[in-house]
Amino acid sequence: VVCQFGVMFFPDKLAALREARRVLKRGGELSFNVWDSTRRNPYVEIADGTVAGYFPANPPTFFQVPFGYHDQDTIRSTMQQAEFANIRLSEVALEGKSPTAMDAAVGLVEGCPLIVAIQERGVRHPRPIVEAVAKKLASAYGNSPMRCQLGAVWIAGAKAGHRQTPPLAHVAETFLFSYDPLQIGNSLASSRLASLDERWHQALLFGRIFIH
Repeated sequence: VVCQFGVMFFPDKLAALREARRVLKRGGELSFNVWDSTRRNPYVEIADGTVAGYFPANPPTFFQVPFGYHDQDTIRSTMQQAEFANIRLSEVALEGKSPTAMDAAVGLVEGCPLIVAIQERGVRHPRPIVEAVAKKLASAYGNSPMRCQLGAVWIAGAKAGHRQTPPLAHVAETFLFSYDPLQIGNSLASSRLASLDERWHQALLFGRIFIH
């Protein structure tokens, strides 16, 4: 079972991991990844801080969800409670690339559920916020292209039993890290979806599950 950047959104992570273990064959493996802290994803700190400056009394908290489940001791403990064996965790450093800082800003502000929180605070036209985020991103990482650090944590564990090398291990690794939020967020924001509900649904699809 492979889950790409989805476990952070599970309301009951222990129940989800137990269910993943239940469906595995003996010796089968669960492999998933999560975003590391905003410290290891500083572009998020820039976007989050810039947006928060427009709402000092009630800043949006969306980024706390996708970037809030990264403590390795906590993750290991949950895997142990779910009765996984041979638990491994590893930090992964990646590079994100966007054609321009504006493209990245559009994705970060309008291409995820953050835009819902912004509109709930009475902002109908978020363009000034997007431009402010783009300006700070360009200052930190360049404008065209924009390149920045991405940090993630890879986790794997097995269901006790006769161990076999997963036949699609190389596919799983490629799948887990084929996601660049700077690219996908902008594509979503540019897709002109019919409603915010539909956009939210599409955003949730970013956390994908693959079962073999």
